[in-house]
Amino acid sequence: MRRRKEALKRLQSVLMYDKIQAPSNFCELVKRDLYTALNDYFDMSEKGMDFSIELSRDGKYIITVSAKATRLKNVPMIF
Repeated sequence: MRRRKEALKRLQSVLMYDKIQAPSNFCELVKRDLYTALNDYFDMSEKGMDFSIELSRDGKYIITVSAKATRLKNVPMIF
C-alpha cells in the first residue's frame, strides 16, 4: 500500500511539472536563488529549505517555500 502511494505521488509530480511546462531543473534553480537571497539575512542550511510549485485548477501557480534558520544575521540598515 505504501509503495502504491509513493508511486502515485511521483506520477502526480511528473504530471504537474508537465503542466507547468518548466525545464526539469527549474525548481532547483529557483530554490538555489531563494536560498542565496534568504542566506543574506539568516544563518540557514540549504537542506532545511523546501520549495514547491503547483498548478491550481484555475491555472494559477501555487508557490510554497519553507525554510529553517538558526539565527538572524546582523544586517546594517540603509535608509
